[in-house]
Amino acid sequence: MLFAGTLAAQEGETGRERWQRVPDVFAALGVGPGVHVADIGAGGGFFTARLAQAVGNDGRVFAVDIDAGVIGRLRERAEREQWSNVEIIHSRPDDPRLPHGALDAALIVNTYHEFTAVEAMLRGLARALKPGGRLVIVDQVPPPSRIRDERTAQERAHELGSWFAVRDLVGAGFRIVCLEDPFIVAAGTDARDDWWLLAAVRGAEPGR
Repeated sequence: MLFAGTLAAQEGETGRERWQRVPDVFAALGVGPGVHVADIGAGGGFFTARLAQAVGNDGRVFAVDIDAGVIGRLRERAEREQWSNVEIIHSRPDDPRLPHGALDAALIVNTYHEFTAVEAMLRGLARALKPGGRLVIVDQVPPPSRIRDERTAQERAHELGSWFAVRDLVGAGFRIVCLEDPFIVAAGTDARDDWWLLAAVRGAEPGR
């Protein structure tokens, strides 16, 4: 695998690593060599590339996205950067299409507020996670002017209060283990908004 040089070549990604607290996100996930992890809403592959490096040759990264154009660009990047331990999955809005019981962890960054079938997606993720597997969500905090808005209004603004996610996960049988709100504070960073981080563990009954 060729990681070090290709990672350094990605414009703007070094600054993003700092403000998005990548090492802390990975610590919340429990990522390390040999881990099997999914990047839900992989987009341009920012987290996928770093996860692939972190899990090594004995690990596996499932880069998941619903957008066909994004999937095509991910495949091109995977070939260019020789991501030999990455599997790219074209998911559906109601199904991540991940193998059952295969994951130690799953990561959702700046994507949870885009889910249109939340319950179905959480059931799919619960099925894909091993017992005790971790789900980590990082998303944008609504500003004070929208903090009391309804969920749909926040989602239209591409943000979501962490309390909505807490309620969703508990209802889906996950156990909350960590909530940092805010996790990232925009002031003094390159971030445009504040962000929260939520970590949860899959219960004994996936997809309940």
